[in-house]
Amino acid sequence: MIYDFSYFKNELFIPNLNSDSSDIVSDNEKILELMQFSDVKFLTDCFSYEFSKEILESVNSNGQVKDSASELVTKLINGDAEFNWLGLRFEINGIKMSVMANYTYCQYLVQKEKSRTVIGSVKNESQSGVVVSNWSDYVQAWNQLMVFRQLNYVDYQYNLTNFGIKLNKFGVSLQEYILNKQELNTEHFKLYEKVNSFGI
Repeated sequence: MIYDFSYFKNELFIPNLNSDSSDIVSDNEKILELMQFSDVKFLTDCFSYEFSKEILESVNSNGQVKDSASELVTKLINGDAEFNWLGLRFEINGIKMSVMANYTYCQYLVQKEKSRTVIGSVKNESQSGVVVSNWSDYVQAWNQLMVFRQLNYVDYQYNLTNFGIKLNKFGVSLQEYILNKQELNTEHFKLYEKVNSFGI
C-alpha cells in the first residue's frame, strides 16, 4: 500500500490501530479493507482504471515502490522535484502525510457516524452521554485533502497549528501536477467539492 496505519495519527487519528493489547478491541481488518476500497475510489477519480491499477500494483506490501515500476508511477507516488510535486505520500518534520490517507480518514468518519443494520443505516444514540459529531474533523481532513488534490496551493498557506509547522509555497496540487506532466491527462479527473462547518 502507498500509505499505512502510521499515517493515521495527529489530525487523522484513528484509535487502537496496531494495538497488541488483548484488552483493546481493534478494527485493523476493517480499516485495512476501507483503505483498499478508498484507494481504488480515490485513484479512479483521478486516473483511468488501468493506470490506477498500475499505481496500486507498483507498491510492495511494505510500502516500497517496486523496482519494476515505471518512472512515471514512481514520481507520482514519491514526488517529482522538477514539477514541485511532493507525491501521493510525503513526510515533513517527521509527520507523514498523504492525500490518500486523508480520503480514507474521511470515509472512516462517515462510516463511524452511522451503523448499518437489517433495517438500514442508523445513527448511534448514547444513553449515558452525548454522541459527538465527527463533522468538524471531517471538514478539516477533507479541506486539507482539497488543498493537496486540486486547489492551486503554490501560493496557499496551510498552517498545521497542532505541530507548529507552516507549509508555504511547498508544492503543487495533484491536479496541477497532472496538468503540467505531459504523460498524464485530466480526462478522468473528477473535481471534488469543498465542505464547511455548516455542511454546505
